[in-house]
Amino acid sequence: MRLGRLLGVFAAAVLYFALVFHLSNLYAAEHGSYEHFILVSGGIYPLLFWGVQVVLGGLVPIALVFLNPSRSSTLLASILVVIGGFAQVYVIVIGGQAFPLNIFPGYEVIEGFHEGVVNPYTPSIWELMLGLGGVALALFAAGLGAKILRVLPTNLSDANLAAKG
Repeated sequence: MRLGRLLGVFAAAVLYFALVFHLSNLYAAEHGSYEHFILVSGGIYPLLFWGVQVVLGGLVPIALVFLNPSRSSTLLASILVVIGGFAQVYVIVIGGQAFPLNIFPGYEVIEGFHEGVVNPYTPSIWELMLGLGGVALALFAAGLGAKILRVLPTNLSDANLAAKG
């Protein structure tokens, strides 16, 4: 249950840093249209940000680990945090590239190719497999490192941890 609470604290920290990131971007006037695109009017990107990253990947895991502390809720919360992390990366990378930039501020571009058009993007199966392969490689490396370096305790029960201190 201690790891579940730690997961909740880290999920809250990610939400806090996302809030600070977007509020600090709103401080500069040139980022206002980008923030409006990502947070309000960008089609799929606000849905991914608010629905998947904030609610499904942040608020729901926090509620799961603090309101219903159990092994199954911690497992579900950790899966939801990973899904929210993927949504965050998608919104930052793909949403940032999909936002139509004003290349020459103060000037009018004549006959620009699809100027100001937001094009949809759907990752291919190869890109999805590459992302899942990266997660699998990270899990394998962490497991192998924990096995070789012997950094994990032999008993993680709360009673054992409370008895030692």
